[in-house]
Amino acid sequence: MNNRKLTNEEKRKNLNTLLEKGKDLEDRGKFNEAEKTLLKACRIAENIYRQTASSKDKIKLIESYVKISTFYKNRGNYLDIVQKWYQKIVGVLSDACNQYSSLDDYRYLLEWIIKTIYLMNDNTDYKHQLLLATKMKGYAKLLYKKTKTHEDLKFIILAELFLGDANQKLNHPIKAYYYYQLVAKKLEKIYYQLLDETIMNDLFDVYYKLLNLTNHKLCKIFHRKWQNRIYILKEKKNAN
Repeated sequence: MNNRKLTNEEKRKNLNTLLEKGKDLEDRGKFNEAEKTLLKACRIAENIYRQTASSKDKIKLIESYVKISTFYKNRGNYLDIVQKWYQKIVGVLSDACNQYSSLDDYRYLLEWIIKTIYLMNDNTDYKHQLLLATKMKGYAKLLYKKTKTHEDLKFIILAELFLGDANQKLNHPIKAYYYYQLVAKKLEKIYYQLLDETIMNDLFDVYYKLLNLTNHKLCKIFHRKWQNRIYILKEKKNAN
């Protein structure tokens, strides 16, 4: 009996075969077999990456996770399972960024965090949304510190918006107010520099979030402030 262990190169070939087989089985409607095949592929990809920690094996691991998450997404009623695989993708990308990373690595991680948070919101998993949005803000600040571009500042703004939304859903109005007003300040600064209509619309959105939130008795004293901001912005829009 041959007990020789497979080399990593042999494992990679086996992995590719399983990923192709899993897709073929899914296309033919053999969903149970496809699921088992894709899960096996993920285990092999994890095993290889644990041993090598190489960039090409990380890419293959992410590909495996994407394929199994897509498989469950296509089944319709498994968004909680899809979220689990998205979180695994974020975990792998986060670990890699903590060790070595380019600016594009940070952006790729942040894009996957955004996808995951949208899914958490769909799953009404606001507690995990809060935790992940907090991590997102940390990575976004590291990226923006290096680039100082409006394009990368948007990641901080979006993280704060997610934090505001999650706190509002969890009935934490003061915390929600805190994050929404941070978003408003950043958007105001960008808008009055660029006078961009899309940013104006984003600013209206967050102003109305703040206006609605200040109907709450704990934030009532700020209600008139946001009424005035909306009025001023509408005047600006009409003047254009």
